[in-house]
Amino acid sequence: MRGGDKLNKRPTKARASLCALFALIILPTWAAPTLANAAHYEGRTEYRAPRAEAPPAIDGIADERVWQRAPWQDLAHRWLGPEYSPDDFQGRYKVVWTERRVFILAEFTDDVLIDQYRDPLQQYWDDDCLEIFIDEDFSGGNHQFNHNAFAYHMSLDNRAIDIGTDERPHDYS
Repeated sequence: MRGGDKLNKRPTKARASLCALFALIILPTWAAPTLANAAHYEGRTEYRAPRAEAPPAIDGIADERVWQRAPWQDLAHRWLGPEYSPDDFQGRYKVVWTERRVFILAEFTDDVLIDQYRDPLQQYWDDDCLEIFIDEDFSGGNHQFNHNAFAYHMSLDNRAIDIGTDERPHDYS
């Protein structure tokens, strides 16, 4: 790997790595004037993403200087299913931004990648994926069946699936 962080530092016995760099278009700042109460989420962490003078290349290499300034944030929250160990799953991410976009570098190590349903709309939540929620107005609340937060589910077959306001899964790829 050239410069900066090496994305594959930890050797493991049997490992499948999924590394993704995604650019997300953010809404203009005028679209988010609402601020929530400072105690909105108990124990929440703060992540300060550095501004990039120029957009980083979307190539999975992350050798631009701005990525060196961005701190890694561990993904240590289990939302569903049984507890897991670092041998089973590890994940972390970095974020940088420009005036027009947010860039997310995510690194995952998983002993087994699961994509058990041929139909991407069938129980997609059971498959491994990168899922990003952006609550641009910091209003909190439940995302399910509404568009309170933008949700991006990137599956192993490169599909963007989510449940719509009609309570049915849709392919937004």
